[in-house]
Amino acid sequence: MANPSAITFPSVVIQNCTFTAKRQGNMPTITFANTATAGSETVSVDSSYNITIGIQSGVTTPAQLKTAILNSKSPDGTAGTVGDLVSISTTGSTALVSAVSVPLTGGVTTSTADTAKIGSLLYTAKTAGASSGITVTYGATIPITVTTVTDSTHLVVSSTTGFVANVTVLKQSTHSCTVTTVTDGTHVVTTTNTGFTGSGASATASTIEGHEVVAVSSSAISVYFQDGVTTYGQVISAIAGNSPANALVSVASTGPSTNNKAHVANAVGTISLAGGTTAAAASCTIQGVTITSASNSAAVNGLTLTLTGGGTAGSETGSLDSHNNITLQIQVGTSTVTQIVAALNAITGFSVLYTATGSASTHPTTVYQTAITGAVNPNTSGFYADANSVTLTTTYQYLPFSGNARSLVITNDEASGSKFLSYSFDGINVHGIVNPTNIITLSNPNKTGIYVKYVTGSPAFRIIAVNS
Repeated sequence: MANPSAITFPSVVIQNCTFTAKRQGNMPTITFANTATAGSETVSVDSSYNITIGIQSGVTTPAQLKTAILNSKSPDGTAGTVGDLVSISTTGSTALVSAVSVPLTGGVTTSTADTAKIGSLLYTAKTAGASSGITVTYGATIPITVTTVTDSTHLVVSSTTGFVANVTVLKQSTHSCTVTTVTDGTHVVTTTNTGFTGSGASATASTIEGHEVVAVSSSAISVYFQDGVTTYGQVISAIAGNSPANALVSVASTGPSTNNKAHVANAVGTISLAGGTTAAAASCTIQGVTITSASNSAAVNGLTLTLTGGGTAGSETGSLDSHNNITLQIQVGTSTVTQIVAALNAITGFSVLYTATGSASTHPTTVYQTAITGAVNPNTSGFYADANSVTLTTTYQYLPFSGNARSLVITNDEASGSKFLSYSFDGINVHGIVNPTNIITLSNPNKTGIYVKYVTGSPAFRIIAVNS
């Protein structure tokens, strides 16, 4: 026999509800049906212990469904009601639905450009669409490299763009000098450049108002200007005058005069243009069938594809309503994805608005209907209960095992250290107390049920019985 403490019971998640079988011998299929009113949900069990839960599709909440199941338990647990067969835990408050109906999403009608506001300047990508990858960086000094120190007054540098004779100051480490003559695009005459080194060593050049420098590497734009002296208008002109930058972005003032001064601190670090959208078709996928809108359109978002039963495999029929929602009648469990796709594409007017794709040979269903599966168990009947299915009180309540337990594990999962679980086999005498975080394993208790209550506060707990 498997170690009872290692046993887990089968479960399934349907929307925001987790169903766990209480008995290893009864592992039902759970079906949601749109047959009830929210707050008055119904539950039923067939002869094979499969469960149908009547809900109001799109209205019933997980909490309302849980209440219906907990209220369905029989007094002695022997009637095989839903509450006797499964426990349920829920998350969230999103309304549950019964039919397989999925909305189209992701449709975008028109592409819009990425933008970034830096100070009072608005940068707009010239190519519309999301994720342009364009970045902007401001700097108060121009990064250069020194190629050669020809002598104490002559340097060869990577670029002299932005240099002004008798104004530009070059710095390298703790050394500096002033450019006296800009010979050409890479050669300068300087005051004494003692301490400067060449061979590609880094250096900087001061920025001069009216001589702004723009550099572009791929989609990264760097703008170098005299901080607090250069105007917004001069930044705009510098970018417009740089062909690679001008191909990437347009720049405009968002209101203040273009004569206002620009500040490097407006662009802290690297600013990424963002917020653009890319035109896209809307789509949805339902059990292997994908519907895609024929045009890029946000208007299609929210329209639905719904599968209903009652059709014949190979002769599925469908229609569009006045809003262009799609409904297709299939043969549940028999119609294949390929047959469904063919039927959708054959609906009058469908191909003008949508395209259906999919080629799997699986057999879609029309309701939320899922079998409880998976577990670690000894392949024998068992019983499971926890705080999701049993609300403890200070009075003993009976939990029947529907069999004679040959092993029983009682776990107090309470981590606070102050909540104790009491159990009894006759409902009168205390036969044991399970302390917080403790586990009690009883071998061959030869009992068909157990009474439980809490002593000081209701703890989280689990009870697992392996029946003979």
